[in-house]
Amino acid sequence: MARKRKKVRKFIYPGHGFPIELRNIELVEVFGRWAPDVDLTGLGEQAFRSLATKPASLTGDEIHFVRHRMRLKVEAFAELLRVTHPTVLHWEKSREKATKMNWGTEQDIRLKIAERSGVTGARFFEVYSEIAALELEPVENVVMVYDPSDPEYAKTGFAVSGRRRSPQLRGT
Repeated sequence: MARKRKKVRKFIYPGHGFPIELRNIELVEVFGRWAPDVDLTGLGEQAFRSLATKPASLTGDEIHFVRHRMRLKVEAFAELLRVTHPTVLHWEKSREKATKMNWGTEQDIRLKIAERSGVTGARFFEVYSEIAALELEPVENVVMVYDPSDPEYAKTGFAVSGRRRSPQLRGT
């Protein structure tokens, strides 16, 4: 028996621990529930890369996602950043709100994301410069977007209060 399918303009996917707005995608009915018909592993990889240049502060949920994506326990993540493990737990408890960590630490996390995404050489320097030049928007004004039908969002990017922001680590 063929599964029911439908195309939707917008679907909020929370499966990586924070919302990603999926646009112009197909949903498939599985056990009476609608699920996105996208490569969720690939979406997670793209989301991870995109967080390096997110145009807003990282949230607690995003820090949790990053730590798990790096396959690090709280203590190891804390050691990597030269902070205490209660500090990491405090950030993660921020949930969907900005962590309020200092910018230097957040830049370190973003650079670790770029490094773990395989960015090297001249491209790493470009990403470093992009991170240093970021003008951060309020967290509530920024949403991660994936739209396979739009070349600008064919990999995850960001929508900022109605404006578009392309992913900065495209092609890595």
